[in-house]
Amino acid sequence: ESGNWNVLTSRRDLGIVEYLCWSPDGSTIYFNRTLDKATGVFSVPFLGGEERLVVENAGNPAALPDGSLLVARPNDDGRAQLTRVWPDTGRMQALPADVSYDPGFRPWIRVSADGRRVVVALGRVWDTPGKRSLIDVDLAAGTARPIEIDGDLEVRAVALSADGASAIAAVPANALTRIVRIPLDGPHVPEDLVTVTGDVWDLDVAASGAVDVNVADRHG
Repeated sequence: ESGNWNVLTSRRDLGIVEYLCWSPDGSTIYFNRTLDKATGVFSVPFLGGEERLVVENAGNPAALPDGSLLVARPNDDGRAQLTRVWPDTGRMQALPADVSYDPGFRPWIRVSADGRRVVVALGRVWDTPGKRSLIDVDLAAGTARPIEIDGDLEVRAVALSADGASAIAAVPANALTRIVRIPLDGPHVPEDLVTVTGDVWDLDVAASGAVDVNVADRHG
């Protein structure tokens, strides 16, 4: 509202700040630093202070209402697995979703406002062959299932609608990108919302339902 801004991090020895999310109460920002791979998930108070290591060798944090985090973390085989972490106790729960990085692809981990629904874009159900897709994760049951999209569309970025009932996804369409709504229950038939030029690097949805689209136009 004021237009004022402040630099919250200053370390230069642990890699760039790449992927971030807010804590549910808005007091903390979680982020990962990356060199050739994610070096860890850190936190910093929104009002300023020292950044703190939360989870080593992890990335792509997504905060849950109970204070736990979902992260992409290498398992014993070296593949990145969706993992739930309770920072206060150090407890970890591996979930059956493969969120390994492929060249040119970065998984998105999205959590509904109430924490009941988790969607992973560009992931795979663990030890299941096939291309990357949308994955619906049931935290209570510790299970995951692919979301078979009508039309077999390629999803490049995803967010959850304000009510958690739909995925808002970026889908390449030749030189354009379609922004579509995909219901997560019942038939997964995409509904076009808007078409933009250029690549979409990220999406988010406000509580009001407004969709924010990060469009990257490349020249030359």
